[in-house]
Amino acid sequence: VDDFVGPNNSNAKKGVYVIVGSFREKEFAVKYKNTISQRGYPKADWFYSKTRKYNYVYMFIEGDLKAGLKRIDEARVKGSKNAWIIILTE
Repeated sequence: VDDFVGPNNSNAKKGVYVIVGSFREKEFAVKYKNTISQRGYPKADWFYSKTRKYNYVYMFIEGDLKAGLKRIDEARVKGSKNAWIIILTE
């Protein structure tokens, strides 16, 4: 989890994240996050991987894989055909 930081530079929370976009440039991640939020997903957000040097935009965060897999189906139906999951643990 220490490798991943949120918009306010705090460590990202543990959980199952449904990723709908990944970007090298922070500005593109923020712009896409705003687009997803405007589409009816106000909890959409992004985080940055210090190791991979990518910004990941997520539509949902869940507490377990089963719930995450249900949400990935929803993301794909809503137009994010290439949605995938990152699991952040300790």
